Amino acid sequence: MMTPKWFQLIQAHCEHNGVALSIPFLVGSLRGPQDKSPMSPTKAISHVSALLQSFKTETPDGSIVRVYRCTNLGNQPFAQILKSNEKLPPDTLFPSDLISIADHAEQIYEYFAADMCAARFSYQSKSQSYEHFTPHDIEFIECTLNQ
Repeated sequence: MMTPKWFQLIQAHCEHNGVALSIPFLVGSLRGPQDKSPMSPTKAISHVSALLQSFKTETPDGSIVRVYRCTNLGNQPFAQILKSNEKLPPDTLFPSDLISIADHAEQIYEYFAADMCAARFSYQSKSQSYEHFTPHDIEFIECTLNQ
């Protein structure tokens, strides 16, 4: 099985400067980093749902993806790769047997609704807001996915 693109992105990000990537960053990366066209709410929820489903079914053996709220960045949902034998921290939102993927997707979408629909997928810490992908983001995405 090929390593999913989102897995490659999280892994590459962790190797260089972080522990996780935001859900909008992953959605936008998979959608196409150059695509700045608006997205309907239905389409945005569909992208989030497909991403969560992929987390559940396509994560390479030996790993698990958890979605959690990053308290340092306003409780935004982020995706992180852990070893499958690690105990999930209590702040884990996904995976969860208590809520469906569709409900998770709706909750995550609601947090980022305006930004995702406007194709703003990259969190900029200086402005503390989501913007279109920067040239640096696009280079990172394209280099990572074209290896």
